[in-house]
Amino acid sequence: MGIPWLTVIKATEALISGATSRRAAAASAQQLQSAADRIAALEKNDEATAQLLVQLAGQIQSLTQVLEQQAAALRRLTLIAVASAAVAVAALIVALVSRSQ
Repeated sequence: MGIPWLTVIKATEALISGATSRRAAAASAQQLQSAADRIAALEKNDEATAQLLVQLAGQIQSLTQVLEQQAAALRRLTLIAVASAAVAVAALIVALVSRSQ
């Protein structure tokens, strides 16, 4: 009785096909895990970015309040300077008028 080569070849092809599909499944699982890890890292980075933006928004709000206070103080000082200049001009006029008499 001879060796059934046709059966051996078919069995070999089935073994190779099974090994290939197992390797492909393992590679797919690794790729899926890798993608899940990258997504988790991206989500963590997004959360950190969101927290940073909240902090920046708070700082900008604080700076805006300080700048508004400084602008109000500048307006008051400008009015005081204009009033002082008006008083100085009036004093100069009074001094010139009293000196000319």
